[in-house]
Amino acid sequence: MTNTPLSTKTIWLRGAAVTGIATVINVLVATVSAIAVDASPTFLALTPGPVAFLTIVLMAAGTLTYAILNRFGSRVDRWFAVIAIVVALLSLAAPILLAVDPSQAPERLGQASTASASALVPLHLIPAAALLIALRWRTAHTSTDG
Repeated sequence: MTNTPLSTKTIWLRGAAVTGIATVINVLVATVSAIAVDASPTFLALTPGPVAFLTIVLMAAGTLTYAILNRFGSRVDRWFAVIAIVVALLSLAAPILLAVDPSQAPERLGQASTASASALVPLHLIPAAALLIALRWRTAHTSTDG
């Protein structure tokens, strides 16, 4: 079964909708995580503003990537899945390295701890999963051959 390509309008509408959803989820997860791990209030990576801003920017970049693949490539869904998964896994390097040695946090990021750095991991995976689902999803078409 071959997936029908999405129109550019559909890609951007889905991207915008899932960006809103992922942003709300990420802000909620960050807020709950900050409370649960008793993160320092100076640790900006778990505060709503930066979480929302980065989620929106990176979701837009993912949507743009899909739109470009859709316009110029073949096997768009497969390539997008590979790219999204690789980028998501590479993005985990920062929180993992920060969790290993919180003292290496840039001064502008605030005071990190192992627990607060570890709380960043889901914030990296939620947007990737959301985009993969939203942009690769197709309705099932049943054949009415008679």
